[in-house]
Amino acid sequence: MDAASTAAWIAAAVAGGAAFIALIAANYSRRQAAAAETQAAILLADREDRGRQEQRDAVLELLRTGRTYAGSINGLILFMGVIADQIELTNSDTWKAFERAKDPYTKALLHARYTVEAPEISAVIDDLEMVGTKMTERTTKLLQSKRDARGHAATKDIVDATVIPNATNELLDQLEKLADQHLKKPGNAR
Repeated sequence: MDAASTAAWIAAAVAGGAAFIALIAANYSRRQAAAAETQAAILLADREDRGRQEQRDAVLELLRTGRTYAGSINGLILFMGVIADQIELTNSDTWKAFERAKDPYTKALLHARYTVEAPEISAVIDDLEMVGTKMTERTTKLLQSKRDARGHAATKDIVDATVIPNATNELLDQLEKLADQHLKKPGNAR
């Protein structure tokens, strides 16, 4: 074997080795890209799960505080139907229960407003806020209602005011159903 053929053999061996190394590097790069893609998908799924969990938690807190709030409004309205004196009203346990229920509900409503992404659920939250704005109007009318000899408000004014807690409870029922549809964990079938 002469020097030229030895050099050709060496060049062929080096080229083959380089091709082999290039194949190994390409395969390694493909595996690295696949691993990175898998990791990105896992991170995205985790982020989506955390987002859904945060939304679920916000809705659950709104449901919990909303039920208490609606009950306290109902009690307050019934009490307002028999008590016209605002000082007596604001010093009552019924008023204090309403005040205790109002702040957590307002905070939960605000938190849900900024946390929930599903348009259908956001629409119900909008409706809950709208019902809340009507409460002052209805309770003011109830307080200013003509009273009978016993000091009781007109039944119609009491019934008109109870629309607020009833509507709140109906919206909370709707919210619960929508949250179950939109925010349940993937793979959880009910």
